[in-house]
Amino acid sequence: MRWISFVGYGLIGLLALGFGIVTELATRWLPPDERSLLLHTLLLWMILCWPLILALWQSGPRIRLRPWLLWPVSRSWLAHALQLFSTCHMAQSVLGLFFLGFWWGHIAFRFEMLSAFGWLLVASLLITCAQWAANLLRLLRTFYPGLFVVVWLGGLVGIGMLSAQGYLTALALHTLMAPLKGHVEGPGILLLLNLMLYFVGFLLTRNVLYVDDVSQPSLLTIRRTERPRKPSMFRRLVQLQVQLLWRHRITRLVFFLPIIYGVIGGIHMGVGLKNNALPQLLIGSGFLMLASVQFLSHMWSYLSTFADGLFTWPVSSRLLGSTALSIAATLSLLAFLTGFVSWMLLMHAFGTASSGPVVLPWSALYLYLVGLVHPIHLLQTPHYAVRLELHPKALSRGPAGRNSLRLIGSILLMIGLGALALSVGTYGWLGLGLTGIAGLFLYPNWLELLELRLNRNKYDLLMHLRRH
Repeated sequence: MRWISFVGYGLIGLLALGFGIVTELATRWLPPDERSLLLHTLLLWMILCWPLILALWQSGPRIRLRPWLLWPVSRSWLAHALQLFSTCHMAQSVLGLFFLGFWWGHIAFRFEMLSAFGWLLVASLLITCAQWAANLLRLLRTFYPGLFVVVWLGGLVGIGMLSAQGYLTALALHTLMAPLKGHVEGPGILLLLNLMLYFVGFLLTRNVLYVDDVSQPSLLTIRRTERPRKPSMFRRLVQLQVQLLWRHRITRLVFFLPIIYGVIGGIHMGVGLKNNALPQLLIGSGFLMLASVQFLSHMWSYLSTFADGLFTWPVSSRLLGSTALSIAATLSLLAFLTGFVSWMLLMHAFGTASSGPVVLPWSALYLYLVGLVHPIHLLQTPHYAVRLELHPKALSRGPAGRNSLRLIGSILLMIGLGALALSVGTYGWLGLGLTGIAGLFLYPNWLELLELRLNRNKYDLLMHLRRH
């Protein structure tokens, strides 16, 4: 499974690089000066929010600290190593590739070489600042949770105030855009800020490595990390389903179809949005939705090998439903990213300018799909699930479902509603996005309904999953 992770990380990195290259095309409808200022303001906002996101997501280095303490080196060197190794995190690489793509598509060929490399230097310093700040917040979250909550909320409020007062734009002018205007004082200030954040994080890391001092609050945490930690049940269920699908060459298409459907649906979706053509929107929305709906349609059939133990596992139906929704959301995200990048690259190849903010309808359709279509579709799956033998002859015929007309009708109805809302215009996009967000907030209710439905139709479902 490790090489599958590497392939997935590589695809994410390529998508980030592609997004960075085509980012400017999303705002082609603005004048050049306003476009550049808006994009640099958004980039700076992304960098400021990045540490807050990573502090909630990252769990720190997945290593045992006590063996490191046996090395014949000082704890200061160990703290330096932990700080530097943190820059190799996948999230940091994705952010760096996105900025590299933006530099290549927006900066490199429009400014002088010295100015372009000055911008790249400033961007690199801002990215490393974000990493040191993320390290510091993560350490506060682990060892001083009360202080972490105060700092995290303070940072969120500070970013909001900067955005509301217009200071974020001025800050972007004096940081990212300064090298493009010939100013050279920006890198020196950012370098000093890097040193300050690195030094504070280094001191805190070195202090928590002193496990022989009982006064340090890190004792209980480090002793807890020495115990072999079992993966969570959610993670084990996701891994089980992914391994089950990856084991067979036919079901393995579940992971590759989102890329194919994304390219086809993305081109039709872009053409439909550009020309406000409902048929193109129907085709594009259909392909983008089918990339993940197909997995939900046959989820129980793929699990029919374990039908006898499906309802006797020590897991709740809510957890099983949440894993299915998470995998479907990931597959749909892959399809949407592939489709959007394909459409932007096609526009860039033909030199066609886009009109209006093209990111909004894509985001609205994705929210509608993940927040409303996926849960509603998952609630219906017990009614048309059948047994599927996981061997080549059975898989080549495909999983035949019961109540297929009901399944096809519900899918076409939801695709049609989404395409119709996109064709209305701005208010349609807004309604679609708000509907998806409301569906996301109702996820606990969706999962509770799924559990009730499974308990009510348990014997009927098991009968069809056991039938040969």
